[in-house]
Amino acid sequence: MGAHEITYTLTQGEIDFIKKTEESCVAFMFICGGFMSGLQAGLLKGKTATGPRIMLEQLRKDHPEVQWVAKRWANDGKIWTSGALLNGTDMTRAFALQTWGGEGSLAEFGMQLGGYPDRDVDYADVAHKL
Repeated sequence: MGAHEITYTLTQGEIDFIKKTEESCVAFMFICGGFMSGLQAGLLKGKTATGPRIMLEQLRKDHPEVQWVAKRWANDGKIWTSGALLNGTDMTRAFALQTWGGEGSLAEFGMQLGGYPDRDVDYADVAHKL
């Protein structure tokens, strides 16, 4: 799920749809600000999650019911969150390898064939720090 306008508040129908979808899916993936929908629907309560690094300090203050981590992506059960839009590719890579196999798997072969990046989940490969 991608982001919506930051000032938008989900309707009850949208919240109900998100909750029903989460109940029946194998994985629910929130990319960048898409976490806001999961937050409004109550899906992140008690979970470890991430969002854009520039927002994490405020999110920790406003939503202490979520364990916010500064990572490119986070996974807690079927809930997946990414730190920013491009971190969604890192999250998708991790999901594919976790779901369809790691070393020697078709998923790994596809990642290598396509030159899919393998970046550090903790931003260790980033020269600048926020």
